[in-house]
Amino acid sequence: MQINPKETKTPENSEILRSTPGNNEFSQTSELAENAIQNQLPPGANTLFQKIEKKYVAQSGTPLEMKNFLHTSAGCNWLGVAGQVFNMEGKPQIGYVVQIGGNLGGKDVLILAMTGGNTAVGVGGYEIKLADKPITSYHTLWMQLYDLEGKTLSGRVYFNTFNDCEKNLIIINLTEVYIAYLFDEFLPAIFKK
Repeated sequence: MQINPKETKTPENSEILRSTPGNNEFSQTSELAENAIQNQLPPGANTLFQKIEKKYVAQSGTPLEMKNFLHTSAGCNWLGVAGQVFNMEGKPQIGYVVQIGGNLGGKDVLILAMTGGNTAVGVGGYEIKLADKPITSYHTLWMQLYDLEGKTLSGRVYFNTFNDCEKNLIIINLTEVYIAYLFDEFLPAIFKK
């Protein structure tokens, strides 16, 4: 089935929402997102979505393993994760908490970092050192994003590590998208603005 967007002329949404009492920025954005998604559905399908929310997901092409360029003096005596977090407009986000958890080489891992804490990666960059040497792991480690109040902003992004000096830095970038949940089974449909 092909879905074609309907062309409609509407007043400037930001003006309407700005003058409506009791609306905050999130509810305005959420309402606009829901309307945008609903307008793209075929007639009669508008009641399918139970919930529409913003979430961060792994950017296309990441996780990506590469040679450690952040600590060249450490060479192969380093293993870590780095990346950036971007909003829907592609702007780097600062002040979010990145958590790496799981198991590496038989040891439990739980490490935190802040976006914006490593500008060598980019404006919203973060970096987490995992070990003093490359270690192979297969989906035993994950990364997740939180705000400063502890609200979960992403699902867990599982990644692999390698016992290879050419793959001792794992890049994981996150990007913001709208997720529309269908029915009560929470089958996600992901839309990017």
